[in-house]
Amino acid sequence: MRYAMPNPKLIGTTYYLRVRVPNDIVAAAKGTVVAVRVADDLVTAKVGEVVKVSLKTKDPAVAKQRFTQALASVDAHWEALKHGPSKLTHKQCIALAGEVRSAWVTILDDDPGDPAMWQRVQTLDTNSKNPKPHPFSALAVGELPAPSNLAGMEQRFGGLVDNILRRHCLIVDAETRSRLLPMVAEAMSEAVGVNLRKAQGDYSDSGETDKYPCLK
Repeated sequence: MRYAMPNPKLIGTTYYLRVRVPNDIVAAAKGTVVAVRVADDLVTAKVGEVVKVSLKTKDPAVAKQRFTQALASVDAHWEALKHGPSKLTHKQCIALAGEVRSAWVTILDDDPGDPAMWQRVQTLDTNSKNPKPHPFSALAVGELPAPSNLAGMEQRFGGLVDNILRRHCLIVDAETRSRLLPMVAEAMSEAVGVNLRKAQGDYSDSGETDKYPCLK
């Protein structure tokens, strides 16, 4: 289904992408967040009855070019919703975790910041990955489920998981998310270690690695 407004819309002096949600996925789409590519930026927008994103230009020719790219992002989100949650392979999850690691190493390469800050981050990351016993374990009669660290990792790393999935217009099932979350947590531990050493003046480890495959 094609939208009713397949062209950039001028609002004030700036052009926008403004498209309606296809009728067959209105319920599924409402409240979701779509990542929209605008030039070199990735902009997130919450879906209501429409998706509205600034194309960040007043030039109609530039707006048309950016609209095509932005609309492709929205179309991919609609398709993901229509097909339902995906189940990713182990290799695909590893690849996504590698992208998170690479981004955090690359973006901070020139100015990694204060070593003390990275040491605090290491502590917080480690604590989030420690399994937490059931709150009523001392009162339990019989066997309790094994301690889990998923809640702590979700709180600490869930936003990173959301971001990398949006970048690839992926909506995944619960099993895939529970598999991906620890991989992202481990990848971030590696990135923090690299950034800490750089912050301490040691650039011998560039952070480049062949450990992670490309997403296919």
